[in-house]
Amino acid sequence: MTKKDAEIFFDVVLKHPELFWKANNTGCEAKADLVAELAFQMGFKVNKIWIRPLSSSDSFLVYLNEAGTEFTAWNYHVAAAVEVNDTSNTETLIIDPTLFEKPITLEFWHKRLSRLSNQYNVILEKKQSKREAFFSPEDFLTSSNREKALAKREEILTNSSDLNDPIVFDGFMMKLRGAFVDKLMVAELERFQNLKVMLRNNEFKKWFQKPITNDKLKSQLSNQNFYGIESSIIKNSIDLSLIEASVNLKEIYWEQIGKAFRKLTDRSQQLLNGGFNTETLTFKIDWEEDYFRQSWYASNSEDLWAKYGISIEDLQN
Repeated sequence: MTKKDAEIFFDVVLKHPELFWKANNTGCEAKADLVAELAFQMGFKVNKIWIRPLSSSDSFLVYLNEAGTEFTAWNYHVAAAVEVNDTSNTETLIIDPTLFEKPITLEFWHKRLSRLSNQYNVILEKKQSKREAFFSPEDFLTSSNREKALAKREEILTNSSDLNDPIVFDGFMMKLRGAFVDKLMVAELERFQNLKVMLRNNEFKKWFQKPITNDKLKSQLSNQNFYGIESSIIKNSIDLSLIEASVNLKEIYWEQIGKAFRKLTDRSQQLLNGGFNTETLTFKIDWEEDYFRQSWYASNSEDLWAKYGISIEDLQN
């Protein structure tokens, strides 16, 4: 099998109906297991590669996008590895659509996954296992525990594609945000640099999580600097005469999330016959003070959105 075969297989994996790659924070063991099985069926020599902290009680931090604006903590991560031959060289390629858009080398995979942990001096180990190992690289494989693994795989694959699960939906939106920022980093470097300054400013995160009135936004922009960005840049990018100017600002700097704010805003306006005030700007969602994703994807978020006739599907489209 060649690199070209691996690329073709990667596309098959991306489109497989049982594999949901739009959320990248859960279900790696089940996804890797099915990918490994499919690779074996297609004729690849395949195994699995695991990465984890040396201590089984520890977790490690992982950047979920290249720009490093999205991250999560994992106890381990696992992906299928296939062997390819081009001319006289044999190489191991990792098939891991959780984080990558094509087959990548083992070295590149390990470097990406350990990038954030290295900053905190967390030592990670990588281990190879048979393709059938499911719960850990040390699985003792018998027919009975393989049956257990297959049953667990089906359960996890189902759960990890359920956008009604707040954890999965969190991963879905993290991937959207991460992909947008990565694209911006390549296509519009200046705009990306502005956004990155904001995202890494804790005070801006607090501002971003809670819509504010137009008057308050105008007051903030009366200063020369807006959370690390020149206020003039903001003033030139939005219409401050509009009452939803703060929503427009979010839409400009974080498109997908801004669209969700927009839908909630429009819906609340419809229900209130055009009335608009501070209470409706918060959409009666119990916003938390520290982390945007925790407030937006609180366990009861969907129930709260439902009061305005908004569903998860609405926010995706």
